[in-house]
Amino acid sequence: MWQNHYLPPYRFPDWMTSETHNLPHQDSDAYNLIMTHYNQQQFQHGMAARWNVNPVATQVPPARGAVRAISNPPLPPHRLMENHRDLRRLGNGQQNLRVTVNPSSSQPEKRKHTDRDDGDRYGSGVKRVRSDDRPSTVQREHARTAAADDDNDECSSDDEEEVSDERTQAERLSREMLEYMDLHVQKQPDYQAKEELRARLESDIREIYQRTNLVLVGSSMNGFGRCGSDADFCLVLTLREIDQRFDARHILDQLHSFLKHRCSYICKSFVIYAKVPILRFTDRFTGIECDININNMTGIRNTHLLQCYSKVDRRVVPMVMWLKHWFKSNGINDASQGTLSSYAIVLLVFYYLQEVCSPPVIPRLQEQYPHIFSVNKDIHSIHRSINCHQGEPDIQFRSKNTQNLGELIKGFFEHSTSFNYTMMVMSLRLGKSFKLPNNWRQQYIHIEEPIERQNVARAVHKGFQYQKILAKLKEADQVLSSDLNCSLDDLLSSHQPQGSGVTKKKTKRQRIKDALRFIRRKEKSKQATSVATTTANTDQHTRFNGTGSGGTKNNGKKKKQSR
Repeated sequence: MWQNHYLPPYRFPDWMTSETHNLPHQDSDAYNLIMTHYNQQQFQHGMAARWNVNPVATQVPPARGAVRAISNPPLPPHRLMENHRDLRRLGNGQQNLRVTVNPSSSQPEKRKHTDRDDGDRYGSGVKRVRSDDRPSTVQREHARTAAADDDNDECSSDDEEEVSDERTQAERLSREMLEYMDLHVQKQPDYQAKEELRARLESDIREIYQRTNLVLVGSSMNGFGRCGSDADFCLVLTLREIDQRFDARHILDQLHSFLKHRCSYICKSFVIYAKVPILRFTDRFTGIECDININNMTGIRNTHLLQCYSKVDRRVVPMVMWLKHWFKSNGINDASQGTLSSYAIVLLVFYYLQEVCSPPVIPRLQEQYPHIFSVNKDIHSIHRSINCHQGEPDIQFRSKNTQNLGELIKGFFEHSTSFNYTMMVMSLRLGKSFKLPNNWRQQYIHIEEPIERQNVARAVHKGFQYQKILAKLKEADQVLSSDLNCSLDDLLSSHQPQGSGVTKKKTKRQRIKDALRFIRRKEKSKQATSVATTTANTDQHTRFNGTGSGGTKNNGKKKKQSR
């Protein structure tokens, strides 16, 4: 409001206009400082005379760099001349003023050491800063905030670099997994060869079992088949369940003897008496290993369920195929050796995609579509749906999960190392895990079969095999988390044994041959034992009747005596 009123013009005193006082040059800093301070004094006291206020209360802060020793009231002539001499020394280049602050630098200027600096805690040669020249609390807070922002920027830059490296690793793993699937997935010629073999077998079997159907099931139909994989068949004799312990074994024995003498393309055939007995043989022309079971309706329904899951999301098939390859390369994918079966591995991956991933990658099909996956659904309609290779058209699901395959693989190994396998049960049917029920036998790993609701990981019944599985999973998790430049091949090679002294692992066919050879050797030993027992009994009987070796020996003695 002061600018709206008239102020008296400033009048310079005589001593400032006189040439006898040797004032500094008009372009010098000293001249500017003294004129600035004089104008401020005139302004303050002019306003005080007009408004009758204390000039000290209306003081305007001096300009930056002004001499602070000058008081607020008008100075007497002798004091003003002393200040003028100080400013003139500044113009001559002298740096020993009473107070000097460099406005263009944040560091205090140095001056000569005096006796007053002996107790200076800042050290000699450093100018003491007055309390009014020190930075204010707000300035210190701003400086502290700026330093913290710089630290946060450095941390955020490091975090961004780490996140970018992890993203690059995940993208690389995704590309490698897709390449592996394209290279090893079952091709159309492989499926066509299995289908032709199925039709040929079905026509031959109908010679002894009329009105039967031979259904191709397993990995060849559920979408997770590999090049050169086995062909699993189910011989459907009736729509009702049969006793797998007695009836199925009897039928397989008859079928084995018939095919062995009737079909020239079958070789290396034998029957495996497992929980679900199978007839295993090899096609002489294509080299495909085949397994035939009798009326295993659960296998047909499981094939239908897994095929629908494989069609839900495009990330399911490459992830399952590569993890099956990883388990097999590490020697933990063989139920006959006390480790996980391929079916158990598939359910393990499905549980992770369904329950652990957020949002889920695959839905709960049995819970959301009970009419499609009902246990009482007609088996012929399920067979027709499997042969379409398109899944169920009523299933409409689109996952909101945007993770790539590399991120999913890392999450799978991380979860697999922390899950409580001994006390919890993984359930694909419910889409969650629950505590071990009382009617279940406690094993090391519990994975519920979605149709029969039994433990498909019951083969892991030894502690050292369970520890081996956990060790392999933890090792893979550590490799992925520690080395951001690792690849899928590095994961596989890190688990393979090295060194020339390690024996090569036998294939499934070689293990079967060894088992059969052991059985034949055992049967031969039994036969030899029985023959030896029969001979001993005969000798004992002849001695009891007075004939045998003893009689011949006495006859020999009599002949010698007669001679």
